[in-house]
Amino acid sequence: MTFGDRLREYRQHRGWSLADLSKATHYHRSYLSNLENGRKLPNEDLARVCDEVLRAKGELLAAARGDTVLKLDQTPWQTAELIQRMQASDTTAGTLESLHSTVEELCCQYNHRDALELRQEAHSWLQHVAGLLRRPVGLKAHADLLVAGGWLALLAGCVEYDLGMRTAAESTRTAAMQLGLEAGHPEIAGWGHEMTAWFALTQGRFRQAIDAAQRGQAVAQRSSVHVQLIAQEAKAKARLGEAGLHTLLESGKEILEHLPYPRASAKSRFMT
Repeated sequence: MTFGDRLREYRQHRGWSLADLSKATHYHRSYLSNLENGRKLPNEDLARVCDEVLRAKGELLAAARGDTVLKLDQTPWQTAELIQRMQASDTTAGTLESLHSTVEELCCQYNHRDALELRQEAHSWLQHVAGLLRRPVGLKAHADLLVAGGWLALLAGCVEYDLGMRTAAESTRTAAMQLGLEAGHPEIAGWGHEMTAWFALTQGRFRQAIDAAQRGQAVAQRSSVHVQLIAQEAKAKARLGEAGLHTLLESGKEILEHLPYPRASAKSRFMT
């Protein structure tokens, strides 16, 4: 049920007209009518006011957020379009060290920050990176910006999947993996495959999860994601009742032991 449907339901339950709701919320009647009919999407402030005056106990706020997520998932091209502009450019400027520090911090916020806010900020930084790529720069700086964009896209894709935006998440994941391959960054490309394995595992498609994990291992080059890909393969095989898990897990342990300390960067923490 959309926000507009819920708003009408609560209004009628209280026996209020649109004029009554307008008086209580100080929003124009025609605007409230457009909200109920789905011609406009609510912002959070309006949803909170309506929730309070109609005593909806948070249900109108939840409905407003659901409408926002649905709209975002209906535009899965958004991230891919940003990344296409990045790939088409051969220019850049800016302080790469500061940019990478920001990306690192955003990835660290994955487990505790509001998902919609984090996705919005990741997209804002993707736009910033796209702008930098339109300025003159050397090849190394160009590659560094592609790497930053790749990590941002991986983060955005994970958040989108958490929000139930499967179409958008898959589009973002594909774009991130392309950035990793273009930048010659095996870890980003590997995480792109790991996300495919994760999506498949959570949807019960265990054979596809195994295939994705094995493809990722072929490109990961004994990085931290290689260990996670082995773990995903083992999970899927365990669900299918296949043998050989001990040998598989031992290979992951051996790779982990040879990784430099610290074994996983802050960027990879949000993926595990």
